[in-house]
Amino acid sequence: MRDSDWELLYELYKNPNITKVANKLYMSQPSVTKRLQGIENEFQLNIVNRSTKGVEFTPEGEFIAKMAEKQIQLMNELRLGLKAFETDKKQIVLGVSYTFSKFHLPEILFNYSKLDPDTNFTVVNEPSDELYQRLLDGAVDAAFVRGDFDKSFASTLIVKTQGYIVSKDPVTIEDLPQIPYLEYRNNVKTKELFDQWWKHYHDEEQLLGTSVGYIDSVWQFIERGLGYTLCFSENPFIDGYDLHMQPMLYQDGTPVLRNTWFVYPKEREKEPVLGKFIRFINEMVV
Repeated sequence: MRDSDWELLYELYKNPNITKVANKLYMSQPSVTKRLQGIENEFQLNIVNRSTKGVEFTPEGEFIAKMAEKQIQLMNELRLGLKAFETDKKQIVLGVSYTFSKFHLPEILFNYSKLDPDTNFTVVNEPSDELYQRLLDGAVDAAFVRGDFDKSFASTLIVKTQGYIVSKDPVTIEDLPQIPYLEYRNNVKTKELFDQWWKHYHDEEQLLGTSVGYIDSVWQFIERGLGYTLCFSENPFIDGYDLHMQPMLYQDGTPVLRNTWFVYPKEREKEPVLGKFIRFINEMVV
């Protein structure tokens, strides 16, 4: 079993509701159910009984869930113990969302290298919800994530970012349901902000157009008049493209903003390598 499987069992035992556990672990409900079925297949037994009221652990499942809590504690102790041996290695595994990595991370690491030239970084680029899960699993030491997740970790607000409607030519919000919306890879918290804003103005769904991997490619589609997109940007610019950017506002005129956080396990602040980087980031934003 993976560490995340133990985490899933532990959380489900504390709160036997698949919907709530899926939200807490930033997973879809079908993913939680599939993972649970995989664990049951591995042990060749029923861990829970399902009903309209939720899930109820079987006696065998209850035993495994209690062992899950011990396994999580053991793995946390193991990781912290191994970190003590890594002091001389001076290596930090840093989770970073794609756009933050592109526009902000080089400057941050350049400035930090002047303070601590011996520390090396391994950068993991994934959507923020996946980075948060990696942090839960201990696969990354700290992360820069977009959107408001729960407070399982210590967090520092890095920047608030304005949302924009990006199109080839100026458009009205009333026009948008008839224009193809170009999707790109995003985290669930960003999608929630987009959906919340959309529902302020429209009852109908967006007209979906081409789905593109990363936002860099979307600009080319928009330039050719193939649709519009929504994005967050610290500055209203598009690299090399003459596109129109209209700030996203709620109906009361409030801007649509997304927070970017630096998140890390609170107990690791005292570690010599990671702790020094954490203090640098916290002082940087003061």
